[in-house]
Amino acid sequence: MKNKYTAVIRRTPRGWWIAKCVEIPGALTQGRTRAEAKENLKDAIQQIIASETEEAAATLAEGAVLESVTVTT
Repeated sequence: MKNKYTAVIRRTPRGWWIAKCVEIPGALTQGRTRAEAKENLKDAIQQIIASETEEAAATLAEGAVLESVTVTT
């Protein structure tokens, strides 16, 4: 499983930090500090991956299987 993702982290005019993951649409969060936003993004990524995996497993078509694929860049 990939364990490294690209994060875009920026500070808002109100002082909050916004973080999103480039590779995973929907992985978007915030924090009062940059470190907190980054930790929250890690949690969001883990939750999205777990949820998508569970949904895929629950809705497999007959004869379909879940397999891991390794991608190197």
